[in-house]
Amino acid sequence: MQRYFLISENGNPSFLITGIEYKIFPDLGFNPVPVSILVILIKILLMRITHAGFLFITGFILYGCNNPKNTGEAPVVVDTIVKVTEPVVNIPLTDSGNFYKRMVGTVAGKPVVLNLQRAGHQFSGIYYFTQVGSFIELGPASPENKKAGDSIVLEEFTSEKFDNRNEQPSLPGKWIFTYAGHAIEGVWVDAHGNRYPLALREQYDLTSYTFNVLSYSDSARLFPGHKNSSQAHTREDFVIPAGNYSAGTWLNTEIMKMLDDTYKSTMALSYDSLINRIHHSFFTDYHEQGKNLDEKEAESLTYMNYDLEQNIKIYWNDKSYLVLSHFGYSYAGGAHGNYGATFYCYNVAEKKRMRLSDITSADTLLLQKLLEENFKKRAGLKPNEKLNTILFDNFLKPNKNFYFSGNELIFSYQPYEIAAYVYGQIDIGIPFTDLKGYLNPIFQKRMGLP
Repeated sequence: MQRYFLISENGNPSFLITGIEYKIFPDLGFNPVPVSILVILIKILLMRITHAGFLFITGFILYGCNNPKNTGEAPVVVDTIVKVTEPVVNIPLTDSGNFYKRMVGTVAGKPVVLNLQRAGHQFSGIYYFTQVGSFIELGPASPENKKAGDSIVLEEFTSEKFDNRNEQPSLPGKWIFTYAGHAIEGVWVDAHGNRYPLALREQYDLTSYTFNVLSYSDSARLFPGHKNSSQAHTREDFVIPAGNYSAGTWLNTEIMKMLDDTYKSTMALSYDSLINRIHHSFFTDYHEQGKNLDEKEAESLTYMNYDLEQNIKIYWNDKSYLVLSHFGYSYAGGAHGNYGATFYCYNVAEKKRMRLSDITSADTLLLQKLLEENFKKRAGLKPNEKLNTILFDNFLKPNKNFYFSGNELIFSYQPYEIAAYVYGQIDIGIPFTDLKGYLNPIFQKRMGLP
C-alpha cells in the first residue's frame, strides 16, 4: 500500500494514506532506528513527486516496528509539522462505490468508533461509545424517515423483539449526516428526539486493518420462458482484506469458509468463482424443487420466490483483534424465512480464530449464572421470575457463538435456539467487571482492561 504523506499530531506520530489518517501510539513498542540520510531524502523526494505542492517537509524521523506481526512489514514513518487536509467533496448517493471505513470521532461530545460499510447505494454500520463499549447497529431508515435532503439517514436497530417491561417503548435513534469521502458530519437524534452533533474521520492505527466490500446479486426464473414466473434471488455483501498486510491471505480464506462451509483453502478459488459456485448450487436446487410444478400456475406460486442472502460485517477492528458477523437469510418456502448471525473472533496478529479460553477461564457454571442474571436485567424480569417466561427453558447456558466489545463478553443465540422465532436473535452480554479474576491475562492486557 502506497504511503503518500505523513504528519504528527499532539506529539504522537501518525501518517496519512490518500487522506486517511493512521495513528501510531508510542506505547505499542515503536523505537527509532538509525538510517541513511540519503534513504530518507529519496523517500521524501518520492512523496513530493507523488503529491507535488502538497507537502512542505520541515523535519523527519524514521521509525521501525519491533512487532511486525501487526502489519507484515516494518512501517516507514516520517514526521512533519504540516497537516494536509483534502478538499471536502460530498459524494452523491447515486455513486455505487463499495467501501469499508473505520471512523473515529465524537457523538454528543463523547468519543465513538464507527465501522461504516457501503454496498451499492446502501449504508450500514456498527458503532460504540468507547467509554461504554456496547455495540449499536445502524441500518437503512424506515421509509417515513429516510429523506433528509442530501443527507444520509441511518437508524439504530436490534434483531431482538422482547422489550424491557420496566421501560416505556422508545423510537430508534438516528444518524443524519453528510458523507465527504473520509469524514462524516451531522447530528445524532437519540431515542427521545434530542439532537446532538456528530463528527468522525476515517482513522486506523497499526493494530487495525483496512478492508473493502464486495457485492454480488443474481436471479433465476422458475420457468425461464414466463416473464411473471416465480424467481429465486441471491445477494452477498461482505468485507475482504485490502492493503498489504501479512494476514490478508489468511483472512480471505476465513471469509470464504464463512460464505461456503464446504470451501477448502486447497481449492484456491477467486471470490467470483466462489460466488458462482454458491449461486449455481442454489439455482440448481431451486429448479429441482420446482421441476414437477405446472407452468400454467406460474403467477400464483408465490411460495416459490426463494431468497438466499449473506453479509459479513465488522464489529471490532482494534488492538490486532477482529470481530466479524456473518449474517445469513434464506427462504425456501414455508411461513417465513430463516436467519441468524454467527460471530467470528480473530487474533489477527497470530492468524488464528479465538477460542473462549482466549478471553476467559470462567467455567460453564459461572458463565451460566452470569448469563441468567444479565438476561433478566435485559428483559426486565424480576430476580424471582422464571426465565421460561420468555425462553424455552428455565436456564441459559453459554454457547459457542460468542464475541466481545470493549467492556463485555457477549453470547448470541439465533432464532429458535433458546426462544420462539418472534423474539429474534438474542444477544446477552457479561460485563468484564463480572469476570474479574477470570480474564485471560494476554487478552486483558491487550484490551487495556483493569
